[in-house]
Amino acid sequence: MLVYQMKNGIIGILCASNKVVDLKITNSLPMIALEDKSCLVVENQKRDISGFQHLSIPSDLCIHLTKRVSGDQQTEYVFFDSPQLQSIFSDADMTFRLLFTYVSPPINLTPKFQGKWEQAAIISPFPDNDFDSKRTRVFFDFIVHTENTSGNLPTIPFATEGMRLAYDRHGCIFGPYLFDGLQRKPRVSSDLFFSVRYGYVEMPIEHNCFVYIQYPIRSRGNAA
Repeated sequence: MLVYQMKNGIIGILCASNKVVDLKITNSLPMIALEDKSCLVVENQKRDISGFQHLSIPSDLCIHLTKRVSGDQQTEYVFFDSPQLQSIFSDADMTFRLLFTYVSPPINLTPKFQGKWEQAAIISPFPDNDFDSKRTRVFFDFIVHTENTSGNLPTIPFATEGMRLAYDRHGCIFGPYLFDGLQRKPRVSSDLFFSVRYGYVEMPIEHNCFVYIQYPIRSRGNAA
């Protein structure tokens, strides 16, 4: 199995030269930026999370939303009861976790691709018969898994109805990436990988982007 490593860069999805998804990989953790008007869908309920800037994936996989207000020393967090690393290895039947699904704005509302990065992996899926840049959005699944699960990732259930896989020359899965390649504390097991699955969906324009998380909110609060 070919395994990728990235310590400082982005995994981006482009459609018609527009940057529709941008997963930043920093020295400490992957994170995905959110749009100004965003909607969180958790336990089948929608919540307005406008103002939250990004969703982060720390080394213990306890994903969280972050909101920093300019001129305010307080930072607001929303933590989810996402799985700890140990459970993905202790349960023989659970060799992968879909941590979250991000749904982009309609493609024609996304910015042109620009910028410089130390490393970059760019995905450019082909349009399908239902593709319409004014209505079609890109969804992005962040999947944590063990090595022997890679072939099953395309069959993971979608976050919502109407989603369909999109393909480039290499398929609908990008990865796997090695968590152990990131400079993080505590160190992550060398047996843990993450891959991204992508596709298309048409949704109402009520929100710019959507974030689907299947784990309940554990806590929320502020930190200086």
